[in-house]
Amino acid sequence: MKFNESLFDNEQTRKEFLQTTSALLISLSALSLLHCSEEAPQKPSKNLNWITTKPEKRPVMNVAYSPTRILLKNGIIIDGSGKPPFTGDVMINGSTIEIITPKQINFKGTTIDCTDKIIAPGFIDAHSHLDWILPLDGHPELKNPFMEQGITTTVTGNCGYGVAGFMPKSKYLAFIKNIGKGFFSGDSSTQKDKFVQKLAVSLTSMQQYLSYCRQHGIPMNMANLAGHGTTRMSLRGYESKPLDKDEMKTMLYHLEQAMDEGAYGVSFGLQYEPGIFATNDEIAEIAKLVKKKDKIVTCHMKAYSALSGTYPLKPFGTPHNIIAINEMIDIAKQTDIRLQLSHLIFVGTKTWKTCPQALSIIDKAIDSGLDVQFDTYAYHCGTSVINVFFPSSFLAQTPQIYEDKVALLKLRAQLELIVALLGFGYNDIQIINANNPELAKFNGK
Repeated sequence: MKFNESLFDNEQTRKEFLQTTSALLISLSALSLLHCSEEAPQKPSKNLNWITTKPEKRPVMNVAYSPTRILLKNGIIIDGSGKPPFTGDVMINGSTIEIITPKQINFKGTTIDCTDKIIAPGFIDAHSHLDWILPLDGHPELKNPFMEQGITTTVTGNCGYGVAGFMPKSKYLAFIKNIGKGFFSGDSSTQKDKFVQKLAVSLTSMQQYLSYCRQHGIPMNMANLAGHGTTRMSLRGYESKPLDKDEMKTMLYHLEQAMDEGAYGVSFGLQYEPGIFATNDEIAEIAKLVKKKDKIVTCHMKAYSALSGTYPLKPFGTPHNIIAINEMIDIAKQTDIRLQLSHLIFVGTKTWKTCPQALSIIDKAIDSGLDVQFDTYAYHCGTSVINVFFPSSFLAQTPQIYEDKVALLKLRAQLELIVALLGFGYNDIQIINANNPELAKFNGK
């Protein structure tokens, strides 16, 4: 596959470069992360042989009428304990689950027939960015798709993009606010929302953010993380140089404060600016703090493909995604943290063969006594931004590097090599939101 031949013409200006690459990549949806199938989904089977207690074998129990009671009757109950499912009844009294039983409940009050339907505890979404969305007024189109799937608890603040835990009155808070706009999908109707107005202005601490959520009300439970990337950004923007001792001390202070005020841990986004500039020593120091607080670390790792812009290109070396997994597990060994590897995916057809090796590395870490887990998603597409394609050395020099013709030619060569060797390219990309009025015509293409 060839890139646009005009992409790096000598006459090209920085604006033209940004428009071209943004039109192709920014706010993209990758269509070939694991494997995309266009086959129509099969209709689910109604074979109920997997249910241990069949309806015809159920004894009866009587429950007295109460106007506060609601009976869920004849459902397939999966209680979350790991036990086999069974057909049964669930009695709810006000806000309390009063009875869960394989027996038939005889009840004269409000009853909901759940025949052939599953009754289960609310699902936990282990990885979302709803901390930027849930406090908004209205916008059911952004919230309901989660609740309609049965999600009642969500883990937020992932990929280093925390919504609070910043240095107050930082001159870089506008950068963080702009990140928030990306999560709002560039929807102009949100810009007058109270939460958006307060975001990264008067809501900078985790206490302020969580207090706002409690007072305003949000539609589901939330376990929020402090984001290394946005906290670091509040100190020094997108500066790529390593933190000095004072900056490190300040960042650790704000992350510790965020955890003391309710954050469940710290997330890293090591493929995004400024997390991509963090050294392993910086990551380890934060991990030690998280361990001290008995919290968790989640990590969007440095690479999810066999070749990436994050590490030096060595076509026949160790796959980059394997290097990234090993680096984080090494930090877990050093610090004994509880580690969650975020959205374990394998980008590009040439990366798929690394899946057994990746799982083996994680299994060995668990067998050695480390508390390492990973999450993934049940579909074969993913969403990210243009920066994940660019090497950290390139991102460290933006925006000035856009005027460097030699650097642009080098970038083109690197991207061409990745496309050729990875099995992933423009044909696997769809633009979701160019986040620019001039480029809106490319959305959805």
